[in-house]
Amino acid sequence: MSKARIVILDKDRDSAERLRDLLAAGNWPAPSIATPDSVQSGAGADEPLSAVVLGQSLSDVERDSLKATLSSRAAAIVNVAGVPDVEQSSNDPLALPWPPSKADISRTLRAIESTWADSGSGEQGPRLTGVSDAIEDVRTLLNQVSTSDATVIITGESGTGKEVAACQIHSLSNRASGPFVAVNCGAIPAELIESELFGHVKGAFTGALQNRKGKFVQADGGTLFLDEVGDMPLDLQVKLLRVLQERRVEPVGSSRSVPIDVRIIAATNRTLPDEVEANRFREDLYYRLNVFPVEMPPLRERRKDIPALVEEFRAANARRYGVEVSLADDALDALTQYHWPGNIRELSNVMERLAVSFPDRPVTAADLPLGPAAGREKPAAVTDSPAATPKATTDSGTDQAAALQMEGVDLKNFLTQVERNLIEQALARSNGVIARAAKLLQMQRTTLVEKMRRYEIVAADYATQD
Repeated sequence: MSKARIVILDKDRDSAERLRDLLAAGNWPAPSIATPDSVQSGAGADEPLSAVVLGQSLSDVERDSLKATLSSRAAAIVNVAGVPDVEQSSNDPLALPWPPSKADISRTLRAIESTWADSGSGEQGPRLTGVSDAIEDVRTLLNQVSTSDATVIITGESGTGKEVAACQIHSLSNRASGPFVAVNCGAIPAELIESELFGHVKGAFTGALQNRKGKFVQADGGTLFLDEVGDMPLDLQVKLLRVLQERRVEPVGSSRSVPIDVRIIAATNRTLPDEVEANRFREDLYYRLNVFPVEMPPLRERRKDIPALVEEFRAANARRYGVEVSLADDALDALTQYHWPGNIRELSNVMERLAVSFPDRPVTAADLPLGPAAGREKPAAVTDSPAATPKATTDSGTDQAAALQMEGVDLKNFLTQVERNLIEQALARSNGVIARAAKLLQMQRTTLVEKMRRYEIVAADYATQD
């Protein structure tokens, strides 16, 4: 598996940078920019390229010379015309008019992807998409850590692309030719996860009819991705720590250990220091995993990338369903402004639903199947005054906030409203920072997150906008 990359060759830096931003809308790393002279001098001659884009400032002679030089390195060579040429671009998907439309960009990226895959060099798995500062910072970290075998811990909310980041580390590393094995530690029953990770021998337990290799052995020579590692049972954390220290696994029911050569990438949506403090996660294992931390930003903090992600999912659904969704401007604006509590996973699901529901007309903002809190206004901040918090009952039990009416009261509903009100006040006072709100409410952050999910409360609604 080699590194897929798009390089833009142009003598005009401004137009090259503009083109780079447009091409970054696809499911590829942000294209790099180089000058024709650097390529002709042989720089990076051994590195395969998914595509080379020849900018509009190049003459026909320069294009022909570059094509001859790069034909053995680049799977696809894209020509950017100085003026729009509808006939040429419709007949040749690798001919890009200037300035290109979104449809032109989408068609060209699909042609690059197809050509790259047909060349036998295309790498499997998704890539990080976007050009925002937040995702560029993540991309820098991934590139940095991929050159080593250091253990990585990836944190972030659900749906932010933690497994995508793990895949990218693997694909950029010297283990890229080895296996990438992913296991969700929170989805496997506690009584089976040890066998799943370490394997077992025949007869080790009821139903063990034959020897079975565990995920560690399956990933030998490659990368093991431990997703939701924060959900791993404590007794298994001890055994995982021993494996990480000794680099050997002992299958269930066996007295012989097996050496392994595995790079570990772990991920969790939990705050592990809080889990350690609550005695739900071993401190020594936390430090063993926390060698190189990477935090994936939520989608609401990288809104600049939403149009690129929308285009990526639109193109993927076009390949899957044969339908290209058309979005009206107000729909794209609404998608960009939505807070996306489910992050990229939610956006992907929304785009797939649109492909199925609206194959024959443009999608407007009114058509978008966004969450129930999409149109909810952000509540006003709550002050620290006594009126801002529920009143305690007096000795007589006649306080107005908790007075028992003559006809009685739905206690469950009343307590639910009180709980929701207190959560909203804590979030408003904490400027939408969940960890701070949890401290005010004297509860674990994970407990607060679950209650917020139940009440459909979104922390971003309570954050002050700068």
